Amino acid sequence: MKLLYKLIFLCLFIFSVGCGDLLKMDTHFVPIEAENLYEYDSLQSFEEIYDSTKIIAFLNRETVTELIKLENFDALASIRYKFRESLEGSLDRMTFGSIVIDGRLPGFSRIEVDDRYVPHTLTFVDMDFFYYIPWEKSRSYDIKLIAQDISNTMDDCTIFYVDENSIIYGERGEHHVLHITYLEAIKRLEVFHSVQKENPFRKLPEQDLFSNSLAKLRLAKNFHNTENAPKEIDWTNFENLISRHQRKLFATIRDLIPEFSMEFSEAIRFDFELKDYRLNALIVRDSTVKKVFKELNAVPVNTKINLKKDATHKTLKQSLRGLSIFHEIEIVHKTDQGFIINENDDRFYLVFIYENNGTPYLFHLSGLDNLREAHFYFQLLSNLEDLNYKGL
Repeated sequence: MKLLYKLIFLCLFIFSVGCGDLLKMDTHFVPIEAENLYEYDSLQSFEEIYDSTKIIAFLNRETVTELIKLENFDALASIRYKFRESLEGSLDRMTFGSIVIDGRLPGFSRIEVDDRYVPHTLTFVDMDFFYYIPWEKSRSYDIKLIAQDISNTMDDCTIFYVDENSIIYGERGEHHVLHITYLEAIKRLEVFHSVQKENPFRKLPEQDLFSNSLAKLRLAKNFHNTENAPKEIDWTNFENLISRHQRKLFATIRDLIPEFSMEFSEAIRFDFELKDYRLNALIVRDSTVKKVFKELNAVPVNTKINLKKDATHKTLKQSLRGLSIFHEIEIVHKTDQGFIINENDDRFYLVFIYENNGTPYLFHLSGLDNLREAHFYFQLLSNLEDLNYKGL
């Protein structure tokens, strides 16, 4: 914490500029990237990170899921993933024991998985595919023999985890996930293969990288459990959905607020540039924060206001200008703690109010591209006080 704190204060002295709009104060610009959070993780041994009991507990965590319709079947997946099917051949070629994956062979197909919550800037390699190959049920394969073969043929390879259908293997900074399932209905063997490799130019702690790999294995293990779709979203399964790096990032900002309070005068404004996610988190403490929040609360949900032409919301217009919101707005969702604001139908903002030792803070998140993403971060910020990133 102390190293990050010193780094941030160095940034404050370099990037502080005057601000004449919202609440008339200096704005302190603070860029935060993965490297800045590296010191938050204590150095752990291989045994501590790759403990099988912790791995199983992670795989059993429930997340927010949805049913998705694919070409040959319906599947269950976490809402953090997107899927792209390819029914034609590809250049994919790999072998796992008696299982040969070859995109040139008849009947081959694959599904590419895109993880929306792990930015590509954080990993050097993030490749996740479901492969489908024609297979008769009478044909056999042995997951333990596959694990042994991997161990014997790959240099510096460690088998981190094995069960009846899955293997996690690799080395520090690079993890492979393999999960194999036979699908009787379509007479295909489903082979899920994931590679997570750290970016040599970015420091991503081993816990973060391995947590991503476990999330991919959890996806594969539950892909066909369509009867288990949760009927109710609660904070526990939502927190399990969020990547460890995301949890750590927002918990960091939350924990810095009281530290900043002791160092600065009453009026402060911090603009955190969350480079890995292309977001900006603005935190404001000022005597008029509650007034701004009250003005927003007076606007009914689903009511559009043209800030350029409307003459009845002058005070609100002035307040939003300080948040870089200038055009037609609509509050699409609100609670007693926060708002989702849509500007010009293509930009979304979140505005929240928190208290620290009785002093109100305004938290403004910008850079959101769609309503789905806005609702995701709205849920996260609604539970900011409970956010935890310790362990996997």
